[in-house]
Amino acid sequence: MAELSGCVGPCPGLVLLQYFPFTGNAARVGKSTGLHCWCGEPEKCARRAPADSARTESAGRGLKLSAALFRAVVGGPSVEAMDWKIELVPVPVSNVDASKAFYVDQIGFNADFDERIDENLRFVQLTPPGSACSVVIGPGTTDMAPGTQRIQVVVPNAADARQHLVDHGVAASEITPLDWGTFVYFSDPDGNQWSLQQLPEIPPTLPSESGAGNG
Repeated sequence: MAELSGCVGPCPGLVLLQYFPFTGNAARVGKSTGLHCWCGEPEKCARRAPADSARTESAGRGLKLSAALFRAVVGGPSVEAMDWKIELVPVPVSNVDASKAFYVDQIGFNADFDERIDENLRFVQLTPPGSACSVVIGPGTTDMAPGTQRIQVVVPNAADARQHLVDHGVAASEITPLDWGTFVYFSDPDGNQWSLQQLPEIPPTLPSESGAGNG
């Protein structure tokens, strides 16, 4: 996804390039911040350690593939088990400024970056609070038609999330309880759909339960 030219050891302010596989465009999106510092020697990278704690903590709550499952899915024992983290998801919109205002002012996303690269490419990166993954809007970032994206995110409390949306003028669905979580749905002005999931609580297994039937 990115290249950091001449990066050896600490990465003090090296240029970060973002590549868009959907369109073949590449954009200069800023300096290395530690969140995207891929110098090839991360253990030596002084900028990586102080990465944003909220994003790091959020990422750590995700499920990880076991090494065996990873090899089975990716193909063969020659592939090293490593983390594959979703970093950026394109959201196709028709009006960039209106969509940015919607996501930042109403939903509460952080506006990470906004730059017009050229007449065909504007890169606007937005990040949900606490998320390790961002979204990007703007011409040249995707060939998808506006309103065709579907994204699901996890929230601590579906009722609180719904109340936040309603308080900020966003039309939200009623709360939908399912066996695999509690959901709330909303759409952006173009019709891109978002599902907010509150994960179900899984009670801990008691020692007496785990050993039941073994005596």
